[in-house]
Amino acid sequence: MIQNQNFSYNGILNTLEAFASAHPEIYRFIAEDEDQMSEMTSKDEAFPIMFVAPIDNTYDFQMNEYRLRIYAYDRLMKDRSNVNDCRSRADKILNDLDVWLKEYDQLPFEVDSVSFAYPFSSELMTDVTGWYIEVTIQSPSYSVCDIPFLTPVIITGYTCDIQYTNEFLTCSNLGECETFTDAIDNLQEQIDELSPDNFYTTGATLSGSTLIFDRNDEVNAYDVDLSSLEFSGDYNDLTNTPTNLSDFNNNEGFVSCDDLSDCPVIQQGFQLITNAQQDIIDLQNELPNYLPLSGGTMTGEIITAIERWTFDFMDKLDITIYADDNFIIDEIDNIVDTPTITIEVNDVSYTLGDAIALGDKIKITSDIASVVKMKIIK
Repeated sequence: MIQNQNFSYNGILNTLEAFASAHPEIYRFIAEDEDQMSEMTSKDEAFPIMFVAPIDNTYDFQMNEYRLRIYAYDRLMKDRSNVNDCRSRADKILNDLDVWLKEYDQLPFEVDSVSFAYPFSSELMTDVTGWYIEVTIQSPSYSVCDIPFLTPVIITGYTCDIQYTNEFLTCSNLGECETFTDAIDNLQEQIDELSPDNFYTTGATLSGSTLIFDRNDEVNAYDVDLSSLEFSGDYNDLTNTPTNLSDFNNNEGFVSCDDLSDCPVIQQGFQLITNAQQDIIDLQNELPNYLPLSGGTMTGEIITAIERWTFDFMDKLDITIYADDNFIIDEIDNIVDTPTITIEVNDVSYTLGDAIALGDKIKITSDIASVVKMKIIK
């Protein structure tokens, strides 16, 4: 649909660039003379490209015509193996453009009903190939009365129902601009409505012993002399200093008897003490088993060691080890789950408390994935 006004060359290019920007296959839009195509193409690596070059214009009473050559081209591989893919993509781009120009009824101009596409290759640009079309774009012409003269030009026998205006504002005609004068009047009204309540301090700067307060109304800015408030740096010069430190009520960071049990470090210490006490009790309970109850004598050094071995059956249900000393397995505690544990010593079923000699083969089996801890007395 053609508008009732002339459409400039820049307006045509802007319309074509809008198409290129919206098209998913076009990565660059260039509007230049044809002799600049090689240089403009090599400035970037983005392809495909839509390149628009002018051919000529025709001015007529009713219509002005702009003839343009519109290229669409893509980059070739060094062995030209993608030449047909490039041409196919470029052909699709120009076909889309042709359909859009002819069928989109909101454009401010019209184009010829038939477009011819020509294959394109360049001796200066052997690394690109594509197509180009030549389109003629028609835009309404205009009359003498539409020429934007700065002052009226007297033409004998010709009259125009128009008023010429100077589009530039100067000191001599600024007062005639209603938009400007209305803005000044509106600004003055806002200034008149300002009250002292609208003024406030925006910041402060300390310069030596003078504190300077800045305000949004510079007239009412003020300074404060702090020289009489200077501090000597001696604690004894201060007034109202505390005489009894018990006056302070600040217990943050200290542990009291009430919250001692919540302290992780204290809890860990208590646990270590509890474990040590249990080891002593166990030793006291087991030591009589190794002393004669009556008769005879015992000489030499008695050494009893209690160890706790952990066995992990999560990945494998049986473990075989060899005794590194003489010892007995006294008890078994479950850590993970409640398995049934079977022990064989030298392929013979073992009973807790029986003696195990150095070098004995020990096979421990669990019926389920689990973790246990065994009490070992050497």
